Amino acid sequence: MKKSLVNRILEYSIIFCVCICALYPVNPSRMPVAARDSGVFLYVGQRILNGELPYRDVWDHKPPVIFYINALGLFISNNSRWGIWILELTSLFLAALIGYYLFKNVFGVYPALCGSLVWLSELSIIIDGGNYTAEYALPFQFMALWLFYRDNKFGFSLWRWFFIGLTGGIVFFTQQTATGIWVTIIIYLVLAFIKRNQIKRRLEQLFSFSAGVLSIFIIVILFFGAQGAFSVFLDSAFIYNLNYLSPTSHNLTLLLVLITGYVFGLTQILFRKYTITELEPLLLIGLIDLPIELALIGISGRNYSHYYISILPVLSMLFVFFLWAILRFLSLMNIPNIAKSAIQLMIAGVLLRYAGNVYKNQVAVQLEVANQEVILDVAQYIKAETTSNDCVLVWGAESFVNFYTFRKSPTRFVYQLPFYTQGYADKQIISEFIRDVIRNQPRLIVDTGEITPLFDFPIQTENTREGAEYIKSHYRQVKNFQGWAVYKYSEIDGAP
Repeated sequence: MKKSLVNRILEYSIIFCVCICALYPVNPSRMPVAARDSGVFLYVGQRILNGELPYRDVWDHKPPVIFYINALGLFISNNSRWGIWILELTSLFLAALIGYYLFKNVFGVYPALCGSLVWLSELSIIIDGGNYTAEYALPFQFMALWLFYRDNKFGFSLWRWFFIGLTGGIVFFTQQTATGIWVTIIIYLVLAFIKRNQIKRRLEQLFSFSAGVLSIFIIVILFFGAQGAFSVFLDSAFIYNLNYLSPTSHNLTLLLVLITGYVFGLTQILFRKYTITELEPLLLIGLIDLPIELALIGISGRNYSHYYISILPVLSMLFVFFLWAILRFLSLMNIPNIAKSAIQLMIAGVLLRYAGNVYKNQVAVQLEVANQEVILDVAQYIKAETTSNDCVLVWGAESFVNFYTFRKSPTRFVYQLPFYTQGYADKQIISEFIRDVIRNQPRLIVDTGEITPLFDFPIQTENTREGAEYIKSHYRQVKNFQGWAVYKYSEIDGAP
């Protein structure tokens, strides 16, 4: 009993330390300015603590969970970003712990430790500044895999399937494109029904799964509906995303190592080279899920590196299977035990060295947000020239300025990218923006120069043109920070 407890504490400690290392490059002391997306989440979280509601009072197109995570992090740390970093660490530790115990129960300690080390090392490369929605989906992804494994091993349980659905519902409102595991589970149920014709059991599983998903949907719908904000929530978090397209690409490294497990697992299913009857359901989930995950990542066309966080659970599981198969092959070989141990140590050494070098290079690079010095200089100027009661409009997508200075945007459109999204932008939201700016009279307007010339809207009407000219006539440029122009409100009587 004592030995078991000591081993468990040791396992917890190793996983916790690796998680701290994975998130160390993105801690606030190394990154004084948050990345663009994180800046929006921070600002929305700040406004939630001031009694406002996402979508209705602050526009963004991400599902709601991320905003309330940021609000909680700011609450527990008195508006410091360290609170968010602590929640990131907590989420990652839970994900790593659940993943490790899944791998350990299925494949053994050695493959579980190696696999966990590799995927956590990969995370440090693709985390891209931190505080992204995909990070907070990780523990629920691993939990779904764990519950699925337990159900196949110990027998059908309505509650297990309810909780699988519940985790899927939570992830859907965290990051819609991270729901590949749950899509795969539904496909697996259909395939299992076709193969074995177990209609009663599969319907019970599907019913329990659906009940878990719907319970989260109902909570979210009732929450926003009770506050008269369901239509703006639907418009922002779903309709906008249908028009969100702009392709980019990134090079990834350790993903190539992890993907060896996919190729190997596929060969085992096709050629049955090992007896894997007990592992087959979980292995099938992994093999079906990976292409689905990649398809979901590609839907937006914006393949930023942090989008690949969502495929780490399934890739790590397949990679651990690959290591397990190697060890099994070694156990069947007629060689001395010392030779087998030496080979295991050599494999572990290669993985440790590779992961260590990748991580070392990542730590050596000081992650800096574009225009970091400019953002800090502008923020200091805003603090000096305004009070906490003044509004500040940032023309661009640097919402971190509003968060850092504790200055409210005069409009719910804290950044203006929706005005330039084809298929979504219309004259109503542009008119709303202009009315808000005129009514709330921001003390300063900061033009980052990133979108288009100030108040140059893609949809022009007589009212929008008059409104834009009216705003321009009441502001004069007072500062320029390396291309960032700052305008101050003036009582110039130049209204058209």
